Parts: sequence; C-alpha cells; structure tokens
Amino acid sequence: MQADEGVEKQATEIDPFAARYPVVTLSANEFEQFVTDLFALPSGVLENYKVTPHEHVVGVDGEYDLDVTIRFRLLGVDFLVVVEAKNHKDPIKREAVQVLRDKVRSVGGHKGILVSTSHFQRGAIKYAETNGIALVYITEGRFTVETFALETPGATPAMTRDEATQHYGLPPLVGVYVGPIGNGRAGIAVVSPDDSNRVAELLLGVAPDA
Repeated sequence: MQADEGVEKQATEIDPFAARYPVVTLSANEFEQFVTDLFALPSGVLENYKVTPHEHVVGVDGEYDLDVTIRFRLLGVDFLVVVEAKNHKDPIKREAVQVLRDKVRSVGGHKGILVSTSHFQRGAIKYAETNGIALVYITEGRFTVETFALETPGATPAMTRDEATQHYGLPPLVGVYVGPIGNGRAGIAVVSPDDSNRVAELLLGVAPDA
C-alpha cells in the first residue's frame, strides 16, 4: 500500500525541469489570442492549413465542441489535430490529458495538443509522452533568457517584458513545449509564433518541407 501511495504521490508532483520557467496569469482574451497566434502559420508552410476555434465535430461517442481544430494536408493525407486550451491556475493532472486523448480517438484525429497557463504534473507528462500528446505551458519570453536575481538589497531587478523585447527581440509571451525532442528523449523547448517551422515540427509532429 505504501509503495502504491508513493507512486501516486510522484505522479502528482511537478517535475522541476519541465517547470523550468514560471507560468503567467492571463485574461481569457489574452489566452485565446496567444493560442491563435501560436498556430497561425504563414501561408504555404502546410497545404490546406486551417485553424478553427470551437469547431463542432461528431465523434464515435457523440458531438464535441473542440476548443481549436487544426487541419492540413501532407503527402496526400488530410490531418486533424485537436487542441485543448486550459486557462487554469492549478497544475494539469493526468486525467485532463486522458480526456483529450479520448477526444482525439473519438473524432479520428491524428494528434492532440494541450496548451495551459499552468504546469503539468509528472503523471500528465508521462501519459502524454506515451500517447503522443504535445504539452505546452505559457510563460513570458523574458524568463527564457534571464536568471532571476535574489531578492537581496542592491540586487538587479528582473527585466520587464518591454526590455526583453527591445534587447533580445523576444515576444512578450512564448510557449514551453514539454515532450520528446530530436532523439526522442524527453525535454523542453521554447515555441513561439515567430518560428512556424518549430511549431509545426514539435507541436503538429510534421516537417514542413516533407
């Protein structure tokens, strides 16, 4: 019994490496705009590329009002990607990823993506890796280049969003992808609307020039 409790406790913990950057609090409009911008790939990156918010899709077990659907054509095959958007404060549990995976299967989707304003529990990350779900949490661009100064007298204050944009050319908000990278090993990578190829490869699971 104690062993089972230990495993369950570990599954509900936040992986410190995956949660390397702090999350941000966004209004509903800010969150929706970021998700829209993240998947707004330029024309020609993927054939017949279309992003639709709140699309009603009939699955094998009923009709779903999906947060976002992404459709495109690649190598003669029509792909459907289902995006679940979670503007939550609490860490994302494994159950939330399971629900998304069930939706993907029901509507005949090829991939699922969960975008969140909070970190992911270890159990959620493990389940996502096993079932081909891409996980993304939102942080500020400045956090990806800055180590925060300790709150001690005379410490240099952290740069603002505007300063990070001015000095590093970073967007105010970016996504942090958590999952397999390159050699298949788990890792994290920053994704943003500024790099459509990276979004296509890591989140959609396709090489744009295939």
